[in-house]
Amino acid sequence: MEPYLEQSHSDKPLYSDSKSMVAYCLECQTFHIYYGNVALDQSEAALRSLIRSLRANLAKFDGQVDDNCRCVEISTPAHGFRLVLSTKELREFSQILEKSYETFKHQRRLECYN
Repeated sequence: MEPYLEQSHSDKPLYSDSKSMVAYCLECQTFHIYYGNVALDQSEAALRSLIRSLRANLAKFDGQVDDNCRCVEISTPAHGFRLVLSTKELREFSQILEKSYETFKHQRRLECYN
């Protein structure tokens, strides 16, 4: 996936597939997240909070509702804006963000040793 990015900073890719991408900008210290038709810019703290929220909602709704029914609302820091996902999407989005954050932490540890 190569989304249109109107910025002058160079992003460090953390994850990419046909419908999603996560990258980290060293200059603005922001995670750029693209999933389906959603684009989010998150600080590290906000990303960790989002991952916790996705996990909590997955634990609450997984097996309780149809896997393809978009009925799980996820709050965002933007007032009045929520994500509405199915448990299938919730699981996928959570895994993508967790993998991306683990890659970020691994890359940061490697940079400390160089």
